[in-house]
Amino acid sequence: MKINLAKQKYLYITLIFAILPRIILCFFINTLVYYPSDEVATVSGAALLAGYNWSQVVSTAGYYGQGFYSLFAPLYKLTDNPFVIFKISIIVCSIIQGMTALMSYHCLTRYLKLKNPSLICAISVAASYLLDTRSTNLLNETPLMLMCWIILAILFHLNEAAMLSKSTRKYTIYLILALAYSITLHTRAVILCVALLITVLFYYWTYRKWLVSPSIMIGLGTLGAVLGSIGIALMQSRLWGASGGTIRNASININLDMLLNLLKPYSWQAAANIVLGLINTSVLLSFGFMMIAIVVFIKLIGDCLARKHSVTADFDCHASYYVTGSIFFMTCTAIMIIGLAIKWLPGASQGIQDGLGSNNYGFRSFVYYRYFAVFLSPLLMLVLSYMHQYNIKHYFKAATITLILSQTYWMVCIVPYLYTFHDFEVKKFFTLSLFCFNKVNIWIFMIASMVLFVSWFVFWYLYSKNKYLLSICILSLLLIINYAVFVIQNDYQKQDTNYNLVNAGYDFVKTYEDTVNFPSTIYVPEDNKLPYLYQYFLIRYTIIPSYPSVDCEQAIVLWHTQEDPTLLSMGYVWLQLDKNEYLYVKGNELISALDAKGFHFQE
Repeated sequence: MKINLAKQKYLYITLIFAILPRIILCFFINTLVYYPSDEVATVSGAALLAGYNWSQVVSTAGYYGQGFYSLFAPLYKLTDNPFVIFKISIIVCSIIQGMTALMSYHCLTRYLKLKNPSLICAISVAASYLLDTRSTNLLNETPLMLMCWIILAILFHLNEAAMLSKSTRKYTIYLILALAYSITLHTRAVILCVALLITVLFYYWTYRKWLVSPSIMIGLGTLGAVLGSIGIALMQSRLWGASGGTIRNASININLDMLLNLLKPYSWQAAANIVLGLINTSVLLSFGFMMIAIVVFIKLIGDCLARKHSVTADFDCHASYYVTGSIFFMTCTAIMIIGLAIKWLPGASQGIQDGLGSNNYGFRSFVYYRYFAVFLSPLLMLVLSYMHQYNIKHYFKAATITLILSQTYWMVCIVPYLYTFHDFEVKKFFTLSLFCFNKVNIWIFMIASMVLFVSWFVFWYLYSKNKYLLSICILSLLLIINYAVFVIQNDYQKQDTNYNLVNAGYDFVKTYEDTVNFPSTIYVPEDNKLPYLYQYFLIRYTIIPSYPSVDCEQAIVLWHTQEDPTLLSMGYVWLQLDKNEYLYVKGNELISALDAKGFHFQE
């Protein structure tokens, strides 16, 4: 009983460090802080199920799966207060992200057989904070990250069953169901299915055993793909089909023209910058441990291809867990990076042709690792556990040389295009540098590289002196600090910026909607962030991101343009709500009702 209580104590400590800092940071966030179009599209399924029509706005955004945030529909039914909804949503996201530490704890104890509870706690906390999407962002990476951990646990159980020659049918069903649900979170989750197929074939090549039940995988997988496609198509038609055009992000679209771009010499540097830039960004943000994972697991995978881990009388059965986990998530990461390099190549190539200092938007592709960051958290856990159970000191030289080469390429070929690129997406990836600078400049990258090399040699020194637990505790602390600093430096500021764009219009509508008969639709003639922000705050209304039609007899327009000639020509009167928001109104009944409230319109 005492042993169980001791284990529970460390489990509780793990959850406290994984969840509590996130929730504390959420107390100071009240509204959207990321791209409003992405977040509004992500939560729009909940609004739809609650009976609200956001289709006009959402149809202009990309497709974002609805498998998780649609579960918040009862919350949208209970209240239309955007601040309450947002606060509850990000607290739930904090718990979901923290639960990845629980999954890590389970995998380390149940399958990887780590015995030191302090080390298990430190590894699990560190793994839960290696991510791009903070819990303050209403994005699908949060549930997708948890699903990656659930899939890893199922793969570990299947590996255990396969090694013991037990039936894998039941857990193959669980695996297919987990993959099917993941696809409802985002189209990118299809990569998990491709990676599973490669992992199963690789596993059979290595061990001459089936990791899954092939018949169930093919039969149930096909059925799930058909039913899932039908369900996703119905949701897309309801929310994203209003515009009648092509739905962005609805499918993974890589065509022949994109592939042919790779044959053009001027695109080669751009392709290399995307691939190596994304890899190096993950190395920087993991304080070097992703480089160790790359070196160690490529060697492990290479040995498997050479059949050095085949089942013999004295083979290392325990290593099969690392083989299964590493091949799955390394494949996911490789597919995503290669796909992004092909997809983003035209923009990045154009930026390089424009030259240094061009501030081309395509440069963002060199560091934008959000899409594959969900795969890095399990990889970090795997490599940290591997370093504890297997002596990898002999990898130090190869890993250090690889790190130096990658950093040299980074500073010589990539950073010259980035240090004048004033996009917060660049700044967000080098958060510790924000202690010194709050804008993009060369020192952000210099400090990031210096932090990387200092941490690299400190970690290896502690590892060589058998002080591994201390090194992982330091890593956990650095990742928590990195997470918190960006929330404080960026998200707190962004929420004020976003709210100030629409606060006067929101206050106006909410103040007078009970006494003035407002139309159910409100026009916002812009295709940038304003329609999305107004839609999120004015939950019960349908925001239309365009000018009203000429024959519209009664309408309200919220706009950031004073004396808009298009609206004035259609007979609208206007007034200024605050320094940046203007109200335009048409319709005698509506104007009279507002005149009675003390508003004085200009023509």
